[in-house]
Amino acid sequence: MILFTLLSFFSFFTQSTNIANDPLVSATNPFYLSCTYWDGKTFTDPASRSARTRILESANGSRAYGEVQVTAKDGDCENTTTLFVALGKDTEFKAVYTKDGGGNGIRLIGWSPDGNKLLVEINQWAYFTDTGFENVPVVYDAKKNSAAKYADLDKAVLKYFASECEFEHSVRRWKSDTELVVRISKTEPSDEYEQHFCVTTPTLLIFDLEKQVASRMPRTPTKK
Repeated sequence: MILFTLLSFFSFFTQSTNIANDPLVSATNPFYLSCTYWDGKTFTDPASRSARTRILESANGSRAYGEVQVTAKDGDCENTTTLFVALGKDTEFKAVYTKDGGGNGIRLIGWSPDGNKLLVEINQWAYFTDTGFENVPVVYDAKKNSAAKYADLDKAVLKYFASECEFEHSVRRWKSDTELVVRISKTEPSDEYEQHFCVTTPTLLIFDLEKQVASRMPRTPTKK
């Protein structure tokens, strides 16, 4: 758990607000749920809260939702994110994946075309620092009744760029039952360290879950 300091949180908030398209930490959004946030005039006092995603149903009738619990105590803040799945319309929801420690949140992206796998994205950050957000894809497999995170997605993507290239990635959707579409974009400029950019415009890659490799998204032929 991380001790709350107004100065360090101000640094974290300043970085977020300097990014035009970067959502702020939130009191309601489960992907960015925080114990404290900027209300337009001041920082709110740290407080415990919770939020849920919508329920997402597959073609097979399975249902899923994510829940984030934020605990604030004595100036410390810590999140616990849980993915719940019910395998069938008449079954109870059960926890299939949990992420705790520091700041974290969840968004549900969608079920695979065959309805057997669920793609979600876990958002991670260090409270009251300026390190920004880290997104990690997690896939729940209904047949195996287990969830796996793909924290090494960076390694598969790096083959297309220089070793010191800096970029951000975010999973967008399913390409097939075993492939994900990943968006690669340029990180925001920072004065904190020397940056090396090689991504100027957003690029789409395909990540193969079974082979753990990434390839370029085929271009759609232009109609004449």
